[in-house]
Amino acid sequence: MNAEASFVNELDDFKALDIVNLSTSFSKKQRVTEQMTANIKKMTPRETFFALIKGYTALASLLMPKAFLTGGWAVSTGMLVTSSVITTICACMLVDTGLKLGVYSYPLVVEKVLGRKGKVALDIMVAMTQWSFVISHITFLFTTYKDTVD
Repeated sequence: MNAEASFVNELDDFKALDIVNLSTSFSKKQRVTEQMTANIKKMTPRETFFALIKGYTALASLLMPKAFLTGGWAVSTGMLVTSSVITTICACMLVDTGLKLGVYSYPLVVEKVLGRKGKVALDIMVAMTQWSFVISHITFLFTTYKDTVD
């Protein structure tokens, strides 16, 4: 009788488990990410536009005159157009992949497609990109301060 009661209690405990605990680790990460993002206040399309302009083009617009002076008008324009075309193609491919997989987080899309090692490589590349933005900004500030003082 004791063993039977123990089995019934164990069965009840098993039934009480949430299905999330039985899913794969990727599904758990996706669900946790969705729960975390559900509480974040979403930006309006206008706010999103200005955030993108501010974040991605503010530093570039400060550094662009020096780049055009160094690289020349024709080469710099060509490289800028080429870079924007490649970036647009990659962004569209990323969005299409996210829609097909039903995953709307960039790191989760990369993990789903390329695996754990691919996600680690992505994290390193994003960190290096952010590092280069910081170094560029610091260089611009010091150069501007030096020119102002001189």
